[in-house]
Amino acid sequence: MPANELQYWDYNKSLSERPDDFGKYGHPGKWFKAIEYGASETLNFTGSNIGAGAIVMGDNTNTLIHLSNGGIVSGSYFATNTIHELSISKIETGLSATGYVLIRNQMIR
Repeated sequence: MPANELQYWDYNKSLSERPDDFGKYGHPGKWFKAIEYGASETLNFTGSNIGAGAIVMGDNTNTLIHLSNGGIVSGSYFATNTIHELSISKIETGLSATGYVLIRNQMIR
């Protein structure tokens, strides 16, 4: 749309067609999405889940964290219930693992 044209919102559109405030103004804060994981899972952080930048482990037993530039770290080296900032490409969990992987807001550095 040319800059000199008047822009307006079509209020006849359904609510599902209207952008929300986050779509209009962006997501505030460092993290904008949390992905919960449980026991015996393998999660890859590619595609729509790209940008995994932290992990919070409720139970860190048998959790393997694959880093985006190579290397694997055992979750047992990290404290539970604490945000650990890492560039994560994949996690593999054992029988009792629980926690969240946080997806970074790429607009905030």
